[in-house]
Amino acid sequence: MQQDRAAMLSRREDGVSLPLDSFQDKLDDQQPEARRRRAPADRGGRPREPEVSSAPPADNSAANERPARSSRLEVICWQETGQWVLGLEVATTVLSHALTVTQDDEPLCQDPMEESRWQLVRPTGRIALIASAGSPLDSFDLKPPLGFWAFKLGATMDRGRAVQRATSGWYLAIVPASWERDTVVAGDPPVDPESVTVSGYLAHYFVIGDDASSGFAFRTPDGPRRYPSEKPKFILRGNRIPDAADNVGPLFGGDPPVILATGGWSNVQLLVIGEEGPAPDTSAKRWRMSVPNQSDGDASLSLPGDQFPGDGWYFARFYDDQTNLVESLDFRYAPGLIGVEVPDTPPLPQDTAGHTTLTVTIRHRRGCSVEVDRKIAGQILLRCNDVLTKLDIPPTIQDGSVSVIFRSNPAEDRGFAKGVHLEIELNRIWWEVSPEHTEPSVWGDKVRTLYRSSLRADSREALWLRFPRAGWTRTVRVGFDRSRARTYLVRRSRRVVSVPLREFSGAAELAELRDEVPFHVWVRQTEEHTAVVAQVSPRFTCKLDACTFECADYASIVEHIRAAHPSVVRQLSYDELRVHRPDLNLPAVIYKCPYCRHYEQGDGKRDATGEMYNHIIGTHPGEMHGWRIVTDLAEIRRYVIAALPTEYCCRWADRYPQPLYRDHKYPTEDDAFRHVFSAHWSDLYQVS
Repeated sequence: MQQDRAAMLSRREDGVSLPLDSFQDKLDDQQPEARRRRAPADRGGRPREPEVSSAPPADNSAANERPARSSRLEVICWQETGQWVLGLEVATTVLSHALTVTQDDEPLCQDPMEESRWQLVRPTGRIALIASAGSPLDSFDLKPPLGFWAFKLGATMDRGRAVQRATSGWYLAIVPASWERDTVVAGDPPVDPESVTVSGYLAHYFVIGDDASSGFAFRTPDGPRRYPSEKPKFILRGNRIPDAADNVGPLFGGDPPVILATGGWSNVQLLVIGEEGPAPDTSAKRWRMSVPNQSDGDASLSLPGDQFPGDGWYFARFYDDQTNLVESLDFRYAPGLIGVEVPDTPPLPQDTAGHTTLTVTIRHRRGCSVEVDRKIAGQILLRCNDVLTKLDIPPTIQDGSVSVIFRSNPAEDRGFAKGVHLEIELNRIWWEVSPEHTEPSVWGDKVRTLYRSSLRADSREALWLRFPRAGWTRTVRVGFDRSRARTYLVRRSRRVVSVPLREFSGAAELAELRDEVPFHVWVRQTEEHTAVVAQVSPRFTCKLDACTFECADYASIVEHIRAAHPSVVRQLSYDELRVHRPDLNLPAVIYKCPYCRHYEQGDGKRDATGEMYNHIIGTHPGEMHGWRIVTDLAEIRRYVIAALPTEYCCRWADRYPQPLYRDHKYPTEDDAFRHVFSAHWSDLYQVS
């Protein structure tokens, strides 16, 4: 049987698009099933989804009716100016003619950006294609197969194509505004519902896993509606090369992939394999072959490599006995490619130097070539030999991936598929500080400097993080300490997240900011990674005596205040010591003779005035009888009380209601300054 399959696969049929005049020039009241249909091998364009759901929902009778569809139109959606647009895409063969598309006899607006698209005004209605001469080319009744339009979203998440059922990936459901997502069945939405240009409708996002364990679920005025997803009927197995180009099918190297039918081949009458994507010019024919199903019950089907024309992007479409599309797959294939080795590097830099150069190894057969995207070719070093090509990708490349064209036979010129596209993901996270509603245009991997003003409660600055791709992670933690870090959700459809810095204004690390405080990011995939992305640095401004001194470190502001403003600390005066140190029994007054170094102390028991008078009369007869009161601490210590202590206080000591000597006197000047910078820093300087 395998030999019979190989013989069948060896049959090649070049696909030929049917001319426009092969269809009816005018449409009558015939049923859509009576119209002439194109053979499966002749259907062009990228395959999408089957026309009839293999498992229509039991609770939606409208879904059991097979919708009338045109081979020339496809229902699509795209995002424009913050809204989702519901529209039609016309086949390229029709665009060669002047064309008008109407909905219920009302001309539709053609998209000025893409001439193949027309914007719908309603989700249902009679659609007609009218040639320039006024004759209809085709018409049919537009009717959503599920009772609503469901779209499989592409890699860019800004456009999608209508599907009959869901398998896995990102989907968009455009439903009446009165419908609500059933979060019990479908889970919480990955993105909030968004507006649609069609009045009265909303767009809901759904993410369906590979296990097909979920689907669409709504609560409607008429009751719950549930549309379970389905597992893929066919799977490709083989030497799959991991890469980041997830919108053009998986990449296989060496031998072609094997097709595995998970549910058997009984409902498949014909398999068509061909080149995907448009031909570069109208004269080029895309390779294609048809394989009738003569399965003997085997679950897998091998595709011989000698039947493929070479590197390229291919499709595999499966049709039933009515030539209805059951399912479709697309994949890339490069016979000369053996493997791609990308080092498992951490996504965050391990030191302040930032990201390092990434060396990617591509293993291939002899005679192959690797070409890097021209935009960045000058930045990447290629080192090649017969069976190995190494790419040194520097950290100057900030894109999420690097595009490579691999050619198994560079000398071959087939005019179409000269190579296969390979996307190498760069597992690097970038960041920048910017206004919270303005995404940065330039990103970096070095530690940023933040000031306290950036983290005030009224700040509008944010830390922006950019990941390798959309959906790379669901959460990220940010903060000064792991145990108190804040968690932020990352929208699956975006590769950036904005972290408002004002949300950290109450952090304990900022209460008495004196030194740089590291600001961390934590992300998890198979393991948790962390890095310091910013340092919160204080910026000091002196507030004393109209001073304008500024500096960026605590030691400098301390040095400045001690040198330029020493009056913030002073010694206790003799009178203050006498009042606040009763244990010293200091005399109430001390007199000094003006003619010699004679001192008299008065303590209430001793008459210092009389004693000084007698001293002057007896020792200095004929001199004037005058003397002075001594208050100078240095003089008292030197000539009167040698044990007189030295004690200090701050400029703001009189603020305290309790006696000064209890808690706010210090034996040394350094002690007093330490008190000042601890208790009165807000009077000394401002931190910004």
